[in-house]
Amino acid sequence: MKEANRKIIDAKRRILSFIKGRENSHALKVFHKYFSQENPPDPEFMINVYTELNKLDQIELGFRLLEEVAPWMPDEPEVQSLRANALKIYFDQLLARGNQLLVERDEKSNLFFDSLKRVDSMSRDKVKEENDKILLGMTQKALENFRKAYEINPDSLGAITGLYKCYKILGDETNINRFQTILEEKNPILYGKKEQEEEEKASFAAQEFDIEEFNIKEVQSLYDRNKYEELIQRVDFLHLTHKISVPLLILKAESLVSLKRFKEADKVIFEAEKQGSHLKEVRELKNQIYEIKYDLLSKAGAVYLKKALELGPSLGESHFKKAKACLKRSLEIFPDNIDLLDQLYTVLCYLKEDEEAFKTKAMIYLLNNRFIPTFDREGTNTLCFIATYAYEGKIEQIETFRWFRREFLLNSKPGRILNCFYVKHSSAFTRFARQKKVPSICFRVFLFPILMLIKFLRACLKFR
Repeated sequence: MKEANRKIIDAKRRILSFIKGRENSHALKVFHKYFSQENPPDPEFMINVYTELNKLDQIELGFRLLEEVAPWMPDEPEVQSLRANALKIYFDQLLARGNQLLVERDEKSNLFFDSLKRVDSMSRDKVKEENDKILLGMTQKALENFRKAYEINPDSLGAITGLYKCYKILGDETNINRFQTILEEKNPILYGKKEQEEEEKASFAAQEFDIEEFNIKEVQSLYDRNKYEELIQRVDFLHLTHKISVPLLILKAESLVSLKRFKEADKVIFEAEKQGSHLKEVRELKNQIYEIKYDLLSKAGAVYLKKALELGPSLGESHFKKAKACLKRSLEIFPDNIDLLDQLYTVLCYLKEDEEAFKTKAMIYLLNNRFIPTFDREGTNTLCFIATYAYEGKIEQIETFRWFRREFLLNSKPGRILNCFYVKHSSAFTRFARQKKVPSICFRVFLFPILMLIKFLRACLKFR
């Protein structure tokens, strides 16, 4: 007796283990080996089995097993109650899956219809054939779910309506007439009303489609003739009297972009996205806008930076700030552009925004740890053109002049005026010297006393 009990306990453990591992065939094999009408399982074990199957969404298997086992234990109220609940859950799942498949089929049908417009005529028939196979498969799966639900409860309006819809899609006239008769018998007034409403909706939809096609052609004509303002007004007027049309919104957004009114274009695109159709075209337009905005902002940033460098840190401060704003907005679109980060780092260094500059330099390092920012390269970060020409390759001396400019010249009004005069004329002077091949040692002789004086001043301040 003990040996038999031990085997039953071991069998129960194996069955539950197989179910958890989704090995249902093995679980059923062991179950039928140890349990039968003559030797039924205990109610608690059946509750555990059904609970595990339910967790793994094996609703149908759980129901079928209880259908088999419940007659073995007619006097066990727990098992009978569990069987009734399993039946309800399974029936509800069949209806839900059937309806979900029909909804998904409608969505796919719309997508296929839109995509066929973009397929060339040579491939269209083949693509349509493949699309029809997919839609047929989804309809048949939905039909199977409704058929099973109808077998469980032939009076269910949900199951009858689902079957009627599926047969209507498949064009099965025999079954269409059969289930139409059943529906009319169950609720003739409601059914007749629904049919009428469906016909009215179909007629209205056809009219709307014709109107929309005409409006799109009209608005497209305005766009082709570059009449952007007229187009925007026309679309706004049309949407006061007709439902929102995504193709018209796209044309309006493209017109706003052409007029460089990007904020308004963004709002229109947001409205188009909410409609949930033509998403591919909307995404393409968004990418196009990003590219246009990026191109304009990056070019503007480069122009402002160039002007700022020509004017120097003091007079060019407003241009540095404009360059910073343009570059930051460009980086919002393409944050991994190392050239933009390099320009922004230069701007932040001249604006003395050290914390932001450090973060930007860290971003550059993450993208490419061997990249040396322009501002940090030898001689290019100082605007000391003459010193760079004289001491080319000797960064320590160039840094000394840079320190003097930063700590003294730029901290007083006369110093800033002198620095701006130097920046404005020294670059042309050094270009002339390079063209005439003036030896750099001549400049070193001239700058040597000034260099010694600055070094002495720096040392005094260091030990003060």
